[in-house]
Amino acid sequence: MIDLILFILGLSALILATIFDIKTREIPNWLAYTFVSLALAANLIYSVLENDYYIILKSFLGFAFFFIIGNVMYYTQQWGGGDAKLVMGLGAAFYTYPKFLLNYFSPNLSLPLTFTLFINILIVGSVYSIAWALYLMYKHFDQFTKGIKIKLRKTKKIQLIVLLMVLLFIIILLVIDIDRLITLTFSALIIFLLYLLIAIKTIDEICMYKITSTAKLTEGDWIPKPIYHKGKIIIKCKAEGLTKKDILLLKTYKIKEILIREGIPFVPSLLVSFIVTIIFGFLFTI
Repeated sequence: MIDLILFILGLSALILATIFDIKTREIPNWLAYTFVSLALAANLIYSVLENDYYIILKSFLGFAFFFIIGNVMYYTQQWGGGDAKLVMGLGAAFYTYPKFLLNYFSPNLSLPLTFTLFINILIVGSVYSIAWALYLMYKHFDQFTKGIKIKLRKTKKIQLIVLLMVLLFIIILLVIDIDRLITLTFSALIIFLLYLLIAIKTIDEICMYKITSTAKLTEGDWIPKPIYHKGKIIIKCKAEGLTKKDILLLKTYKIKEILIREGIPFVPSLLVSFIVTIIFGFLFTI
């Protein structure tokens, strides 16, 4: 019964968060905190009922694992605060696979569910991010083509260095008699990743920044550069984004609008990752 409650809780939280993320690009704190609290509370009740305190211990371990991962991703500006809190809730709720679902699915559980979920989030999140980047490139195609030309000119030296390194890499591998197909595949992959990063950086600079009214700012919004007032820096760029104090300061100085970096709505990929994990488990066979 507790497994069923946790499953419904996790799925409901992710669906609601997805709706909020798509509509507002914000996940309410009440939703994330409620999810984490209820997941820990449910596992605590489960521990008491089963007289097995490893259940709540595992729940805390799952929470702690994703607390570390979430903070790393948050402070490197890969995830928003809401994304990080949601995965902490997933860690607290699903250290182990819900047993009742084994009646419906045959997932690959070769790794602990926490690690499986994390790896699947990385895989699904990467595919999702690339797909979203392609969508933005299509939507802003004219701006992208102009921007990529400028970016390619600015990165000529880096491109030359990488291409020379790839050439040297090919020569070395051919000399030590490594299979040519493997050599060419790895070389092509390195070149592909170079130009993919240049394209993503261009998309980021063109499509991910917008002028926003100070009245619409929320805690955690990221600014790409320091904010000045009369030649002095009043707000520095911080990994955690704007604070309530920063927003109040902007209003005090009567600054009406600023440039912020708008992230992609990432929660849909968390929802897909969760569903994939429930149905298939770990996506690779060990």
